[in-house]
Amino acid sequence: MIDTSAPICCSPVAAAPMTEDDALEVAIRLKALADPVRVRLMSLLLAADEVCTCDLAPAVGVTEATVSHHLSVLKKAGLISVGERRGMNVFYRARRESLGALCRTIDPNCC
Repeated sequence: MIDTSAPICCSPVAAAPMTEDDALEVAIRLKALADPVRVRLMSLLLAADEVCTCDLAPAVGVTEATVSHHLSVLKKAGLISVGERRGMNVFYRARRESLGALCRTIDPNCC
């Protein structure tokens, strides 16, 4: 079973053909990013240290429940993490290392 909460392996794909498990790990993460709302959420999270769902919802024009669903998908893919909980508000942050590793796995010369 693949642990999608862990950062993706950074092994370069150019050195050898990608294994089936490595391809599955990449595909899971790309699938999580294959939604315009989730791409916008990642953009917002990358622009700040951490952001509350209460601020993300109006920024992308959907309900907080919808934002929570999308954040759950990104979290399961290992692309974001939960920061602090302050009262009723939950704060999230991007896992830059996971996104960078994903880019380097697809193209070892990207970064």
